[in-house]
Amino acid sequence: MNLAFMKAALVVFSVLLLASCGEMIDTGDTTKREMELTEKNHEKLIKAVPAPQLKDSLERRNLVKYLQYWNKDDRLSYMYLISQTGQVIAHYTIKGKVTYCSSKLTTRDQVLAVRVTSGGDRHSHVIESPGLDGSYGPSEDAIFFFTAENPSVPVVWKGDYLVSGVPLNLQSKPILIQKVDE
Repeated sequence: MNLAFMKAALVVFSVLLLASCGEMIDTGDTTKREMELTEKNHEKLIKAVPAPQLKDSLERRNLVKYLQYWNKDDRLSYMYLISQTGQVIAHYTIKGKVTYCSSKLTTRDQVLAVRVTSGGDRHSHVIESPGLDGSYGPSEDAIFFFTAENPSVPVVWKGDYLVSGVPLNLQSKPILIQKVDE
């Protein structure tokens, strides 16, 4: 899910939440019956096939291993930028890790308490935080990385890519070929 969609969904949810403070939504009898049937069926399935209680998590171990491997500022790796047709169009030796342009150093949202009535009722809602540069709005849906050369050069890329801890022998045939008469 992209960040713009998630923000839009959060805004819609917040507006609906504020608009419905203290009100119940009437769903209708058929919807209520269908929700009850779904809930009863789900309860049966949980009893018939309960979720396992794991003593260990390979998923979590993989995440730790991944972070420990890539989160080193002197790590050399190999970046291949790929076109929409699957062709390698550029490759770099990079230093450090690939970072999403949408990553933040501070929180994306702020929760505000607002006095709604003269009786002192307080309700909270979420608003977007400004970026560290003071601007609002979504960040670029892209990645960036720094080349290993000295001086290091930042590269921003919006598209498919492949990163490897070792050089790969990837070869792409040219997409555009122009015949020249001799």
